[in-house]
Amino acid sequence: MVGKEEPFESVPWSWSNQFGRNIQVAGWPGADDTVIVRGDLDSYDFTAICMRDGNIVGAVSVGRPKDIRAVRTLIERSPDISVDVLADSNRDLTELAAGLVALPVL
Repeated sequence: MVGKEEPFESVPWSWSNQFGRNIQVAGWPGADDTVIVRGDLDSYDFTAICMRDGNIVGAVSVGRPKDIRAVRTLIERSPDISVDVLADSNRDLTELAAGLVALPVL
């Protein structure tokens, strides 16, 4: 923007409150992505994690802001996490992401 040729590396993120519900989106979810749902769609308490070519590329969340913060770290660090781990609602995404923060980015 000021003549520097540095790539913009922050994971995009946005949020909105609609009809009493908090909705957040992170990354670059796409229509053709593989979607892993954590939580319950019917009760509007879920996070849908989007994967493309084995990588987490985005997420959409309703009522789970902590999940979105964690997914932003997971997108940024691009860890090798299995679909089974991501689909397991008993696994805390915040703990998974926290374990990556100390790892160097290669």
